[in-house]
Formats: sequence, C-alpha cells, structure tokens
Amino acid sequence: MSDITTRALLRLYPRPWRARYGEELTGLILQASGGSPSLLLKMDVALGGVRERLRVIGLLGNDLTPGDRARSGVLVVMWSWMLFVLGGIGVEKAAEHWQAAVPPASARLGEVAFAVLIAAAVTGLSVTGLLALSVWAQHLSVAQRNGGNDAYGAAVLCWVVLFAGCLFCWAAAAASTARHLNPTPRLLVLETRLAVAVTATMAAMTIASSIWWATVARSAPWFLSGTAPRTPGTVAPFNLVIPVAFMLSATLLASMGARSARRNVRSIASGPSLS
Repeated sequence: MSDITTRALLRLYPRPWRARYGEELTGLILQASGGSPSLLLKMDVALGGVRERLRVIGLLGNDLTPGDRARSGVLVVMWSWMLFVLGGIGVEKAAEHWQAAVPPASARLGEVAFAVLIAAAVTGLSVTGLLALSVWAQHLSVAQRNGGNDAYGAAVLCWVVLFAGCLFCWAAAAASTARHLNPTPRLLVLETRLAVAVTATMAAMTIASSIWWATVARSAPWFLSGTAPRTPGTVAPFNLVIPVAFMLSATLLASMGARSARRNVRSIASGPSLS
C-alpha cells in the first residue's frame, strides 16, 4: 500500500486517535493485506474513521456529557447547512429560465415549490459574483449555459470553489470558537431550537426542489438536459442529481445532529444541572 493511500486513510481519523493508534493501524493493514489492501478493507478502515469522528463530536458513544453532546449536535447542523447550501446553488444554477420551458398550466405547482426554495435559500455571501454570472447567463443560450461556453463554465466553477471555501472557513471558525465556549443550559436550549428550525427549513427546501424537479421533468425534460426544445432529454442530468444529493445528504445529517441535540438538552433539563 502506498504512503499516499495510508495517509489518506489515517486522515479520516481524529488527530488524537492517529497520534495514539496510527502506527498500530498501519501495521494491521499491512499485515492483513500483505501490502496490497482490497477495496473492502479500505472501506472498512474508512468507515472506522468516520465512526471515530462521530464519536468525537458526540453522535456515537457515551464518552461526552449531555451538554457536550447537545452542543455537538448543533455543530453538526451547522456543517450540514454548509453542505446543503452548496447543493442549493447547483439546483438554482440548473433551474435558470425554467419557466419559459414549461407550459403555464403545468408550471403552477413547480412555481410554488421553486418560490419556497428561493425564499428559504437567500444568502448574502458572494452576491456580487452571483449577480455577474446571472447577467452573463442572460446573454447565453441554453446549450452555452450547460457546457457550451468554456469561459462561462470556468467562471461558474471558480465562483463555486470560492463560495465553498468561504462557507467552509466560516463554518470552521464557528466550530472552533464553539468548542472553547461553555454555554449556559438556557443558551444551549436556544441554540438547539435554532438548529431544529434550520433542519426543518432544509427539509422543506429539499422537498420543494424535488417537487420542482418532478414538475419540469414531466413537462419539459429537454430543459433539464440542455437540449433543443421539444426534443427527448434525460430527466436526471448530472448537474441536478449531484446538488439534490448534497441537499438530501445534508438534511439527513442535520436531522441526526438536531435529534441528538434535542435528546441531550432534555436530559440536561430533567437533571440537576438547572437547579
């Protein structure tokens, strides 16, 4: 097994765990695989890393106090929101000018669902870049907006990378700050309620995106695939499947975090810590 593969697998584990067990795990992998681990073995090691990280943030195991687990659940929702926003950007990009492609009678349900999605997804980050790309898109054809214009595609990619980096940095900064804070039980209850509200919003947006997708797929599948009007087209294009998958995964992850936060906040409220 190459050093790059070994380092990549070990990076999935928390730093304290790597410092204590990293060499031992590397030796076990080499012994079990003879230097050439199978895909199944790599997946087992990777899943072990994910489990350790979930244990560290309080979603698995009983090593943390209820307060720590509740705070960890809130942080999971925050990270999930970052992932969800990235998926929402992809859906918004794939939906440009969709109303022109769908007959008015068939577009009503999709318009309602899309309005819910947009209203809940408003964000002030990178507005200038998004506005510039939107203006540019107005002067391009459907084919050009969906891969036919290399310059536009490169600009969109750069903006997505920039926006993702911005989200990641803010989320990382917030998570790092939260780990050094000791919120009061009352404040922790408020944070948990906000996390639950954010999770519910994510679920509503995911459902709205799915309804909009189904509406357009039924009435104008060619729009989704970027082909000429009234021509056959796929109803599950890559540029829409991936963002919606991001949104769904983020919603499920946020649900885990919110559920953990609520359960542990209730444990605090029923215990002696508030007396």
